[in-house]
Amino acid sequence: PNGSLPYLSVEGREFGTSVAIAMYLAKTYGLAGENDVEDAEILMIFDMVQDTFNASVKPFFESDPLKKAELIKEFEAGALTKLVKFLAARLENGKTWLVGNKLTIADVVAACLLEFKQDFVKTEPAVADLADRVMQLPNIKNWIASRPESAF
Repeated sequence: PNGSLPYLSVEGREFGTSVAIAMYLAKTYGLAGENDVEDAEILMIFDMVQDTFNASVKPFFESDPLKKAELIKEFEAGALTKLVKFLAARLENGKTWLVGNKLTIADVVAACLLEFKQDFVKTEPAVADLADRVMQLPNIKNWIASRPESAF
């Protein structure tokens, strides 16, 4: 509908952007919050994960190895550290999930981003545990095992 991907067509209506699609699917499949406040928290986390992902792209496309290494260090020290610390604070006091008392799309999007930086995430055990628990969910684990090869 807006000339870009992704987009989703439901009952003859098309809508795009990853956040809109994710929240629609989250509500459809029980991964949304229990109320509007939890949904707002989910959207906050989703935006932070998206910002972190956007920051991770620059080093990926750098061809000079020295510049690439420097950009990766900057990404890890900046955006990635900020996200991981934020997620760790949300999991303080033995909290199991990032929002509320159940798995939500916030846990899924955070774990998907952190999958590519597992060694870095180990600095925050609660965050590493969350990412591992999400990635071990049967449907996610099966998808990872069978997904096509991709640089992303």
